[in-house]
Amino acid sequence: MCARKFFGIFPRCDCVWNTDCRTRKLPASGYCNFWRGNRNLSASRGPLAKLKASTRLQSHLTLPGFLNSRPLRVAVVGAGAVGLYYGAQLAKVGCDVHFLVRSGFEEAKSFGIRVYSPLGDMHLRFPKVFRTSEEIGPVDLVLVSIKATANSVLEKLLPPLLAANSILVTLQNGLGNEEFLTHFVPPTQILGALCFASLTRESPATVHHYDAQGRISIGEFSKKIISSRVTALVGLLVRSGIQAGAVPTLIEERWRKLVWNIPFNGLSVTAGGVTVDRILAVPQLLSECKNLMEETVAAANALGMRIELEYPNLQLNQTYAIGPYRPSTLVDFQAGKELEIEAIWGIPLRRAESAGIKMPHLSRLYKRLCELNPKTHPATRDTEKSTESQPFQGH
Repeated sequence: MCARKFFGIFPRCDCVWNTDCRTRKLPASGYCNFWRGNRNLSASRGPLAKLKASTRLQSHLTLPGFLNSRPLRVAVVGAGAVGLYYGAQLAKVGCDVHFLVRSGFEEAKSFGIRVYSPLGDMHLRFPKVFRTSEEIGPVDLVLVSIKATANSVLEKLLPPLLAANSILVTLQNGLGNEEFLTHFVPPTQILGALCFASLTRESPATVHHYDAQGRISIGEFSKKIISSRVTALVGLLVRSGIQAGAVPTLIEERWRKLVWNIPFNGLSVTAGGVTVDRILAVPQLLSECKNLMEETVAAANALGMRIELEYPNLQLNQTYAIGPYRPSTLVDFQAGKELEIEAIWGIPLRRAESAGIKMPHLSRLYKRLCELNPKTHPATRDTEKSTESQPFQGH
């Protein structure tokens, strides 16, 4: 089955795409539109999630239909470390990626976007970078990777990028971000992505990736299923050479990431600006880290998740291999930027407490972070309430 046919993009494409990406039969006319721009890419990564030719897509599960003359059109809103990295990966496999850049526009325009990674370095010599959403226009897929503290700016940035069936994928940390995006599109057009990767933006257009074992997990916001469009998007990322997977329960995956984010991002700041290797090396910090991780797992499971009790130890063992990594919250703190306190610590704490679950270690950490936060953003605290009272009403 053709990859484009699987996406629901080129329903009349006459090529045949086998489940193993290394073997494909082509029409007499040569490469189909999907492969025309990608035939020089290495396809040695193996099968792509065993996609089945018999799959029939429901209309609300397909990616939007596109013109036969162009590839998947993507906009990256938030060209920080995460946005640059995953946007570059999609560009690598032939997607038409547009980066919305606030700072670093000149560097990206003049020298391109560079990614240094144990999985292989990458240089987008001529990336499509823009200063405004209006210059980009409507796209098929929007990657939202701005900080959760800046969600209010999406009211200006997103509308020019949206067509009737545009898909929004939030790569943001913490809880409440998918709910916020329901201001702009129906819940059925929202996906969530969890980036388990150690990424740092060393300059406005340069990203360093430290963890070869990092991965990204993608799931539907509105239903607990692994949809065909999620599987297809995962397939694109796997083709780029990174570890990617589809998850049936997005909220559980978000709590899994919080098991790491809550202690390491928080303690890196409250302990005086330390990297993750110091948290692991100092007995008192390591003990508190374990308490926070175990408390987060217990709260998540009490709320209906199914996180293994040994999961904190797995996360700790993987963290030892990262070395002197600065979590994103520490990077923001040292730069004097507002911290994502509510999304990572506040909302999880309040959801647990509203269900009668006590989290004393998280409560103390949250209060200390609030005291240290360089800036405050009252609107962030009310994210859950505002999204509940103002659902999507149409474009």
